[in-house]
Amino acid sequence: MTIANFRPEIQALRAVSVLLVVVFHLWPERIPGGYVGVDVFFVISGYLITSHLLREVDRTGTIKLSQFYARRIRRLLPAALLVLAVTVITVLAFVPRSSWQLFAQEIGASALYFVNWVLAFNSVDYFAADNAASPVQHYWSLSVEEQFYLVWPLIILVTVLLTRATSAIVRRRAIIAALTVVFIGCFIYSVIATNASQEFAYFATPAHGWEFAAGGLLSMFLPRFGTRAEPARAVVSWVGFAAVIASAFVFDADSLFPGYIALLPVIGAIFVMGAGTQNQIWSPTALISWRPVQFIGDVSYSLYLWHWMPIVILPYVIGRDLGFPAKLGILAASILLAWLTKRFVEDPVRSAPRLRRRRVTYALAAVASLLLLVGTAVPYSIVEAKKVAAAEYLQTHGPTVPDEPAECFGAAAMVDGDMCPESHILNPELGPEFATDDSQTSALRLKSEDDPFFAYDCKQIEGTEVNRCDIGSDDPDETIIVVGDSHANHLIRPTLALAKEHNWRVVRLTHTSCRPTVQSFYETNIPKETTGRCQQWKSDMLDYVASLPATDIIVTSGATQGYYLQDNPPKAEDVASGFAAVWNEWLASGHSVLAVSDVPTVIGDTIPECVEKAHTTIDPCARPRATAIAPDPILIAADRIDSANFRSMSLYDFFCDETTCHSVVGGLITNKDTNHMTGTFSETLAPYIFANLEPLL
Repeated sequence: MTIANFRPEIQALRAVSVLLVVVFHLWPERIPGGYVGVDVFFVISGYLITSHLLREVDRTGTIKLSQFYARRIRRLLPAALLVLAVTVITVLAFVPRSSWQLFAQEIGASALYFVNWVLAFNSVDYFAADNAASPVQHYWSLSVEEQFYLVWPLIILVTVLLTRATSAIVRRRAIIAALTVVFIGCFIYSVIATNASQEFAYFATPAHGWEFAAGGLLSMFLPRFGTRAEPARAVVSWVGFAAVIASAFVFDADSLFPGYIALLPVIGAIFVMGAGTQNQIWSPTALISWRPVQFIGDVSYSLYLWHWMPIVILPYVIGRDLGFPAKLGILAASILLAWLTKRFVEDPVRSAPRLRRRRVTYALAAVASLLLLVGTAVPYSIVEAKKVAAAEYLQTHGPTVPDEPAECFGAAAMVDGDMCPESHILNPELGPEFATDDSQTSALRLKSEDDPFFAYDCKQIEGTEVNRCDIGSDDPDETIIVVGDSHANHLIRPTLALAKEHNWRVVRLTHTSCRPTVQSFYETNIPKETTGRCQQWKSDMLDYVASLPATDIIVTSGATQGYYLQDNPPKAEDVASGFAAVWNEWLASGHSVLAVSDVPTVIGDTIPECVEKAHTTIDPCARPRATAIAPDPILIAADRIDSANFRSMSLYDFFCDETTCHSVVGGLITNKDTNHMTGTFSETLAPYIFANLEPLL
């Protein structure tokens, strides 16, 4: 067996991997770790590309980079750009405008193969992390792979050039050494980065580089595997498949992946490819060679490309979540589209004589990519024009004095009540397109360009999970510490508006999906809150806050309504005990505390999407207060605290009257998604936050 032969076990491994990913995306509760299929693909790519490059080195003594890249373009780009083009059309046809810009950004980044970095950096942004999944989010793995294709031949070519005066054996050892360095370096990075920020590491190319290197090293040592006895190789092959499949069931969304645990599927893939096929009657060869398995392996690339877009787009079309029949239909349609794409796009383009010329390949790739980018620029520009107009409108019509309410604008409209009869009519200048991107941080980033007062200074507190961000005055009259999860981050923008007015410094101590409460007082049903990192942050945060000057005032909140959107929610009284325990610790250390409630939360469409679909500007997406708000543990806990240094504040009355919760208040859309306030609406809370802070100053 030589590496140049057709490898049915690789096709079978592709089939298993792509089906794990597709079924995971359709039924994540069934195969919670199906995402490992992507990492198996990385190992396969490392093996195949390294094998190809080594054969070229053995044959010619060098690597012709332009030819290599042209082959990769012909192999990968046609199908990828076709799916992206279809995605642009479906987005324009079926997706609300409030999501156009986000989706256009990621489609454009996918066309240029760096969407993984867009997702990586968004994953560490509290509010970007809650963006709806785009129909091209799965292109992150293709971006990682293309970046590998860009760098990998350069590593091998440089190694070959440095050893060209030596023997073939020395050159081979040098290549092995180079791949080993990549393997070790990227593996160490993966472990460290995954522990530091799993959300970022998952999309980061270096965190997966060792998986490609593992495949590459296998290609160097494969002849030794081939000399093993067939019974032994059959056992290894079964073990390899078992490791890959088992990892899809053992891991889940909370696993610190990739990191060192990715060794399980990676080693499984190496075992399968290293063992090859065997003639033993009990070996997996018969299953590997089964025609349906080989077919899925053959169309695996196009199947991966097609399957995700309908999962995201179809709910917009049918107006509800996907049921089992719809998911089954997506699976069948994706397989059919994959076959058609392989038959009429992939194979013809790859084998067409005229397209085999490098200049033609590069020219067509450039033109096709440019046309696609122009296609994404259109919806992006439409939304951007709306956002610019909204920002200009706010400069002249928004609040001017942060500690004084703006008449009938935003939250003030609920306070003024009958004086604002048009409170729940949407201001057309501040529509869904603007609201979707109106985060707590977006306006602050713009302000910081002109005013250093709003610049972030963030750092990890040594030896802890606590990340501290300082914003505001360098010589403050007061220091306000904002502590909590992303719902505590709601309070950053209004507090900073007050800080600018009153010469304060604002310190942010937040952790996404991690409530500032003592965990042992209740059983949480929020998966991210059960992670070790969240628990460690809570412990480190409590210790760190206790070390801060007693003159600092703590403003805190948490996403308590989220508990009631899950199965088997904890008792509100038990959660309240956890909050009260933390506040009592802070009060005992001399701090003053302002505890702020959560906000109403919805299930399903984001508020901007709902408003857009409502096709009315008069009180769209209003819902009964009785069903929109569950008892808030923060307010329950606040009733238990008796201290002159403690205040509490309910935000619900800024969204709801006695009977109804509104999605438009004072002309503004209240939420940018299902559970986070728009930055503009939150800033209109500044006068009321100040009224509660003033007695504590």
